[in-house]
Amino acid sequence: SFNKLSVPHPKVELYSRSDQQEQRYPSHRFMLVVDMKQAVMFSHRQEALGLYSNNRLLVKMIAEHIHSDIYLTEYEKLAPEKRCRIG
Repeated sequence: SFNKLSVPHPKVELYSRSDQQEQRYPSHRFMLVVDMKQAVMFSHRQEALGLYSNNRLLVKMIAEHIHSDIYLTEYEKLAPEKRCRIG
């Protein structure tokens, strides 16, 4: 998430880009990978759309997207003055 969320269980890992608490529930975008075997991804805008998959390729792609977000967040912490947002 871009903002901090409550951790529902000690074994759940959550990453956020800021220390601000999330105000929008449900969040506009949500991705979850379980044991690299299942994935859920959904968007909650005007209408809720989502995807569940146990397809290895889709699970891996969603996991890589999550990893990229985590890496970008860590890089931003190293040099916050170079932070850039597009769109």
